Amino acid sequence: MKKVFGFLICYCSLLSSTSWAQYKGCNIQQIVSTFTGQGYVQLNVQGQDCSLYFINPTAQDAAAAQAAAQTLGANLVVMNDAQENQNVVNALNAQNIFANSPFIWMGYKRTGTAAPTFYPLDGSFGSFLTPTTGGPTPGIYQNWSSGEPNNNGYQCSPICGVGCNGYKCSNGEQCVQIYSNGLWNDEACNDNSSVSIIEVNLCPEITGNNDTTVCIGKSVQLKTNTILGSPTFTYTWSSGQTSKDIFVSPSVNTQYIFRATDRYSCYSEDTVNITIDNCPPITGPQGCDMQLIMNTFTGAGYIPLPVSGQDCSLYFINPNSQDAAQAQASASTLGANLVVFNDAQENQNVLNALNANNIYGQYGGTIWIGYKRTGTAASTFYALDGTTGPFTPGAATPSLFQNWASGEPNNNGYNDCTFGCGSPFCSDKYRCNNGEQCVQIYSGGTWNDLPCDRTSVSIIEVNLCPDVNATFNNQTLFNLSKDTTVCSGATVTLKCNPVLGSKPYTYVWTPSAKVTQNITEQIMQDQQYTVKVTDKYSCYKYDTLMAHVQGTFNAGFTPTPAQICDGRSTILNFNGTPSANATFTWGLDGGTVVSGNPSGPGPLEVRWASTGTKNLTLDISDGGCTIPQATGSVTINPNPTTDAGTDQTVCSGGITAIGGVPVPSATYFWSPTIGLSDSTVANPAVRDTNFTSTPRVRKYYLIVSAGGCSGLDSVEVTINPAQVEPVLPASPIAVCKGGSTTLYSAQQFVQKVWNTMATTDSLSVNQSGGYFFMAVDAQGCIWRSDTAQVNISTTPLPITISADGPISFCQGGSVNLSTDSTFQTYSWSNAASQQTINVTASGTFNVTTTDANNCEGLSNDIVVTAYPLPTINLVKQTDQQCFNLPDASITVDAANGTPAYTFTWSSSQTGASISQLVPGTYDVTVVDNNQCRDSQSYTIVAAPAFSATIDSIKNVTCFGGKDGKLVATGVGGTPGYTYLWNTNSQIATLSKLKAGSYAVTVFDSRSCTATAQANVTEPDEIVALPPDTTLVKVGRQINLTVDVTPASNNYTYEWRPQKGLSCYDCPNPVASPIKSIDYTFIVRDANGCGDTIFIPFTVLADKTIYIPNFFTPNGDGNNDFWCLFSDGVVSIDLKVFNRWGEQVFSATDLKSCWDGYYRGEKVDPGMYAYVVRISYIDETWTQREGSVFVYR
Repeated sequence: MKKVFGFLICYCSLLSSTSWAQYKGCNIQQIVSTFTGQGYVQLNVQGQDCSLYFINPTAQDAAAAQAAAQTLGANLVVMNDAQENQNVVNALNAQNIFANSPFIWMGYKRTGTAAPTFYPLDGSFGSFLTPTTGGPTPGIYQNWSSGEPNNNGYQCSPICGVGCNGYKCSNGEQCVQIYSNGLWNDEACNDNSSVSIIEVNLCPEITGNNDTTVCIGKSVQLKTNTILGSPTFTYTWSSGQTSKDIFVSPSVNTQYIFRATDRYSCYSEDTVNITIDNCPPITGPQGCDMQLIMNTFTGAGYIPLPVSGQDCSLYFINPNSQDAAQAQASASTLGANLVVFNDAQENQNVLNALNANNIYGQYGGTIWIGYKRTGTAASTFYALDGTTGPFTPGAATPSLFQNWASGEPNNNGYNDCTFGCGSPFCSDKYRCNNGEQCVQIYSGGTWNDLPCDRTSVSIIEVNLCPDVNATFNNQTLFNLSKDTTVCSGATVTLKCNPVLGSKPYTYVWTPSAKVTQNITEQIMQDQQYTVKVTDKYSCYKYDTLMAHVQGTFNAGFTPTPAQICDGRSTILNFNGTPSANATFTWGLDGGTVVSGNPSGPGPLEVRWASTGTKNLTLDISDGGCTIPQATGSVTINPNPTTDAGTDQTVCSGGITAIGGVPVPSATYFWSPTIGLSDSTVANPAVRDTNFTSTPRVRKYYLIVSAGGCSGLDSVEVTINPAQVEPVLPASPIAVCKGGSTTLYSAQQFVQKVWNTMATTDSLSVNQSGGYFFMAVDAQGCIWRSDTAQVNISTTPLPITISADGPISFCQGGSVNLSTDSTFQTYSWSNAASQQTINVTASGTFNVTTTDANNCEGLSNDIVVTAYPLPTINLVKQTDQQCFNLPDASITVDAANGTPAYTFTWSSSQTGASISQLVPGTYDVTVVDNNQCRDSQSYTIVAAPAFSATIDSIKNVTCFGGKDGKLVATGVGGTPGYTYLWNTNSQIATLSKLKAGSYAVTVFDSRSCTATAQANVTEPDEIVALPPDTTLVKVGRQINLTVDVTPASNNYTYEWRPQKGLSCYDCPNPVASPIKSIDYTFIVRDANGCGDTIFIPFTVLADKTIYIPNFFTPNGDGNNDFWCLFSDGVVSIDLKVFNRWGEQVFSATDLKSCWDGYYRGEKVDPGMYAYVVRISYIDETWTQREGSVFVYR
């Protein structure tokens, strides 16, 4: 019976006290309720963001514990690192789990009975070596107890099942347990006395393909691998697919994001980038968008099947196990069908691809193809892609390929139930009712009919070469005729009957440009029609039909032109192509044939004697066909009246009228259009100019149009020269600079324009040049003037400037400049506008004036000099650097004035620099060579007080250690301190110090100094002395006493390993190991200081066995029992026999003694034989045989 351990655990809800920051999407409440609902105890492990832990409190073997965990999507715990190992152990101890189970199953197992490697049960990494088997493997965390794993008990002597643990002997120690100190041990997997730690991983890890490059149009399979988390997993892709592995065929560089979500909604994401190479794209027949096909079918989850030698098809595997109807329907939604084989070669090529890609190995031995029986009991089949009508199964022919397996198709099971298809005794009602109507292909390439409700994968064929099958009228796919003959003008229907390709289709007919599947056309002449059929994936094909006509089609006639003027002719032409036997009859409505055959198709030149509309007809007789009459008309328009008027004479710029009375509905056009008020009216006004000296004649032409007819006339207009008027005053005219004059004419005009664009009667002029005007008098005639020349002087009148004092002075002084007071305006060079100006700065000055006649005057230049004042500039000021030292200085220089400079200081010092100054204010005055001066004051600032201190002292933690620390600080002075210790260190903080005395000098940023000193101390040394005796016989025990100085009650102790010790955290455990072992003793104080010693411990394997050779079971209290004596015994197998070989006594416990009785009766005195097998705690055994004498 299994032992179930109970736990009394009190802890706060993990849901409220723990944060799992790294997981994504996990339903923590669901996990906790699922496991606690199954009786698991939650383990409060801190610091593990990606895991939840539970205790399975049922004591069971390792396999049962792992199986129980996996039913809930978890595993026995696997430690990622030392921190997780410690965190889990802390939780186990805090919840007192080890109180009832000294060791606990965890999630590792040996890879084989004698294998040196182990592996984790959660699959997070591969097998690894341990320290005792050639490892450890780098990067794999392990925490084995000393000497472990040792596979103890595997293949014991002499043979398994004799003198040793049979399970261990055969299987070894393949499973792993953890102790309360966190160390691991390998143990036999059938030990059912252990509870287990269950880990629910919250961070599944999904990985996919490496980034890859593919040719455009090619497909690639994207695969995923998921570890950790809680199976089972669901998958989602950014492309919309939801299977674990998918096929994709991107047309551009694409990043795919994929996610695995476990049973508790925890998820992980990864990406894979597909780069499109510039290799040639997939090509196919005319127009096919191969990329679209690949994207469509792989996007729907279909698997590309690379079939060689089939240029007109692409193939895919539908990996979904479906019945035949579902498989065909799935293909049809994408415009495809289940595969139909055109010939034996296609059958073989597809079969080769199926076998090369292990399709039968992955999905089973049969696959749906595209054929179906025409009815439940029918003997014929048809192809699902429409390429064949009903056919009878048999051997392949040149026109119809078949590849049935021997004896197939047999419609096996149809109507084959003894008591009818509806009978409860009918085992396959569907087969009985429907028979075997659908078809599958075997791995050998032969076909078999099967019930359509069976499920399997299917082969999808995307046909790339549609067949158009264009026909006339009622012709069919199987009764095609590409030519037809009809009477001219007959109406026919043209049809398309496309098969193959991918539905739906689109249609384009030429030459009609119609886009329906079937069209209706009137045949007027021999005509070839071409139809282009394009399928869903842009694959296309053409077909042609030829329509011949019998007889000449009356295509009508064309009069050229259709409107003519009175007295003109038109030409009549038949629009069609006449046959040799056609007869033409024209109706001309009174017209006369001027030229051409009146019974022929034309051309005929025809003229009419009157105006108006003439109605024309044409009748054709040809080959017995009735041809409709054609009609037309010609309009004869009257010619319009044209009158340009009488010739006219006019002055330059004058107005006159030409033309006559307007004709209704007529249009007018005059040429040239110069001077006309409107060139499109019957009687426009004319106005023109003549600036020559002689009259000018202009001739105008008039064209009048009405009803398409026109007339021509002309008229002449004479324009006399323009008259001349003089400009006053007479030229030339002289004017002073700044003055002006007024120009005018003696005669008054209605309008006048000067060459300055002024329109006034007179013109005021203040610039030199020639001036004239154009004018119009009251009669509208244009006049022109002569040219007046005006000359303006460029030289102003000279004037003089006077000063009221020196014109050279220091800045801050001034002088007044003035000129004569008789002028009207003043304009100084400094922009002043008064007679006298005050000047305070250097410069050259002049003045411009104007008098009462606006004539200008200009003065001479006068130069004023204002000497600049010198300025004192601070070159350098050094304030007091160190406290109480006269180390300040000031340096100045002078600028802007006139050298040389002299300097005078308030401290009685002279010169530009003074030094050895104490804090205070210092005044300085400078005088330049022009006796101009400047003064400034400067203040010397006192330096701050400065000292050094050691404000942090950390003494050495452990004897002989180097973790002392001192921190020095500068106080006052000028920040920016540097340090120099007597250790030559130059930083503020000294660390890793031994005990000793230390001094520091602190420098501020001005190199001022201050000093400080401190001592670092250390505690006494802790020393552990090993015990005097470390030798014991097997089965015995001994006290191990370690003396530790100095004495303290604050030490902690640790013994490693813990095997054979009564305690591992005390100074003096009782040792009773079964084999020699090396112990390590560690002592530590509260600061972690201490000592470690190595203690070799020897266990003497010699066993003393005492078996008495007689005893006296007479009840006197002395030697009444026969007992065996030895140390370290686990069990015995003792048998005692009398002289007849009868067993009179047996025992399995060393404490069981024989009392000299057998079956309740005293045995007879005498010699009795015995055989005993003794098993010891060190897993050795011995066997003894002998005899004992019973004496009474």
